[in-house]
Amino acid sequence: MLSTTVKTIAYDEPSRLYTVVVESASGTHTFRPRHLVLATGIFAQKPIIPDLPGKETFTGQIYHSMHHKSAQNIPSLAEKRVVIVGSGTSAHDIAQDFVNSGARSVSLVQRNATFSLTTKATEQVYFSLWKTPGISMEEADIISLSFPTALARTLNIGQTMMMEEIDKDLIAGVERAGMKILHAKEAGYGFMDHLLIKAGHLYLDQGASSMIVDGRIKIHQCDEGIKELVGGGVVLGDGRKVDADVVVLATGFQRNKVIVKDLMGEEVAEKVGDLGYLDSEQERIGVSHARTFP
Repeated sequence: MLSTTVKTIAYDEPSRLYTVVVESASGTHTFRPRHLVLATGIFAQKPIIPDLPGKETFTGQIYHSMHHKSAQNIPSLAEKRVVIVGSGTSAHDIAQDFVNSGARSVSLVQRNATFSLTTKATEQVYFSLWKTPGISMEEADIISLSFPTALARTLNIGQTMMMEEIDKDLIAGVERAGMKILHAKEAGYGFMDHLLIKAGHLYLDQGASSMIVDGRIKIHQCDEGIKELVGGGVVLGDGRKVDADVVVLATGFQRNKVIVKDLMGEEVAEKVGDLGYLDSEQERIGVSHARTFP
């Protein structure tokens, strides 16, 4: 059913059936299935909004990345100084959009270190199995899913180091620009930990990295993040002030456990656990056959 919203889900122990109430343009409908699958992803469409003191004094525009459609929607953009809070994929993409659209200045505020790699390195190393002569796509899929998660994560450390070698010049460039970069050898894990488990703190270059290297995107790295908003910008945890007319919060989304809680209650949410994270056997909680490590 398209354009339909799930309102409530309840489970009846005696009948072992669910009661699912949905709402659409045609009205309210009730289903009584025996099995229920939440194919709603790892994250909920509920943004993480940091509680920043001074919001009432900030004279510019502030919004979460989920509401970003196009930098060209910002009036008088050529006069606007833009600060994006975050350094993951969304932050890089939005910063690139603002540069390409002609913003006066564009900056990223980075708190946590991130993996910064290229799609070229990803294709050469991470997806090399799918390009191996004599191995079909179906066979590559089976091989990739045959590794226990613990082994796959360990192997990915070496893969990431190989990718970093391919990207060493670009990585050195973004580090010179002030970005804090994760390196697999020092971190003790590979970039896939961030892609499939943390689901953040990484960027596979689509053009923003070169903008960081040449200064079109400025980096303000601060482990303490943003301390407060002021009339004309943001104050970092170390006391530095960054002028801003537009602040975009690329601060991520809440985990999908909140959807389970909203639809089925706290008790069920606690039974389900931390969706997407790893259990004691390094299998993803609440996710069936979703591991895609090569």
